[in-house]
Amino acid sequence: TRAMKWRLLSVLLVSSLCGCSISTRPEVESCDSIRMWSEARLVTMLHSAYWKVRHDAARELALRGHEETSLPSLRRAVCDCRGEVRVWALAAVWRISGGTDPAPCGLVDALSSCDYEVRLEAAEAVRLLGPAARNAVHDLTHLAHDEHHPLRRAACLALAAIGPEAREAVPFLVGLLDDPFSEVS
Repeated sequence: TRAMKWRLLSVLLVSSLCGCSISTRPEVESCDSIRMWSEARLVTMLHSAYWKVRHDAARELALRGHEETSLPSLRRAVCDCRGEVRVWALAAVWRISGGTDPAPCGLVDALSSCDYEVRLEAAEAVRLLGPAARNAVHDLTHLAHDEHHPLRRAACLALAAIGPEAREAVPFLVGLLDDPFSEVS
């Protein structure tokens, strides 16, 4: 409804102007049991012949953000042939390495990929970086107007996670209040 859209916009505005932040952990859509797997098992999965297995392992390591012994395998995964794996490997390396630098260029570049799935995964990974992803605000603002509503939603959530550093995107987000997909607006 329109009232809910205005409420969400007000939450975004307040969070960006007051310095509050919204949760940076993307919803976990893969099986819940992966959260219970050991780091060694996840590292082994990074070497799987199946890209979806590599993707899930890199994503879980990025979400955990503290598995230092996985860094060598994750650095190799940064060069994976699948963009969906690369973005999560980049996010994982960034988080495990301390996460104080701006978002990795490769992750921000993935927001402009011609592959929809890579753009979506990149937006979700950028959300995990929170305020450090301030160098991705321009690209996320552009994605917030993409033709695919899941991508628009992911971009808006990433902008909200960035917080006050993303205040320049607020005027562009106001136009999303009339988005036909309620999960975007």
